[in-house]
Amino acid sequence: MPSSTSPAPADLSARKPVVSIKEVTHHYGKSVALDSISVDIPPGLMVGIIGPDGVGKSTLLGLMAGSKKLQKGSMTVLGGDIADVRHRRVVCPQIAYMPQGLGKNLYLELSVQDNVDFMAQLFGLSRAERPVKIKELLDATGLGPFPDRPAGKLSGGMKQKVGLCGALVHEPDLLVLDEPTTGVDPLSRRQFWTLIDDIRAGRPSMSVVIATAYMDEAQQWDWIVAMDDGKVLATGTPAELMAADRAPRISRSASSRCCPRRSAAGMPS
Repeated sequence: MPSSTSPAPADLSARKPVVSIKEVTHHYGKSVALDSISVDIPPGLMVGIIGPDGVGKSTLLGLMAGSKKLQKGSMTVLGGDIADVRHRRVVCPQIAYMPQGLGKNLYLELSVQDNVDFMAQLFGLSRAERPVKIKELLDATGLGPFPDRPAGKLSGGMKQKVGLCGALVHEPDLLVLDEPTTGVDPLSRRQFWTLIDDIRAGRPSMSVVIATAYMDEAQQWDWIVAMDDGKVLATGTPAELMAADRAPRISRSASSRCCPRRSAAGMPS
């Protein structure tokens, strides 16, 4: 749900975008994942990138997080060019990225505690800082009773919570979530978003960008980028988009989760 501390829509034009995308195109072989898209992502909000499978959402988020190489166009993330190696070295520790797939950023043979501790070490937390921060995150996510359980023995919803703990252990300025609730049960979905709301209440300046194909999720967020066929259909608040002439097309695009599209080349979404 939108945070009470989120900026009012009228204030967004005066604020520097957390991500600014200009004429970005990305290919996988002959398949076009992103087709010359341009969009500014406002800061300090819950922003949803919505669309069916195969429209370029995962590619866009991977570029945003610095895990994919920019092919054409430009992208500014947290005030600098994400294609610049020097900027990436500075800014990537300020970005948390959860890729698509249950437990994809976890070591399944390691325990809950060890997975989060490993991420904390990667992000430079000291030996004294790590136990305090890890306990805080595990307690907040309901994982406190299970620190020694192997990640591979967890349910899908619990795996996503461990992944979120690892992503948040260094208190990032930008949290990038690629379809984090796909494949988990409805109750775990609601718990996951309640957890994100609670975390943002303590860190209202943190920007969160989420890819989803669930329109019911996206309608609860502050701002939406609707995508289809590697292009941006529309941007704005949920109310603005649902009231606009393009609302039926956006709804049809998002509802195709029931029948997700895949390209012949197996291009990522």
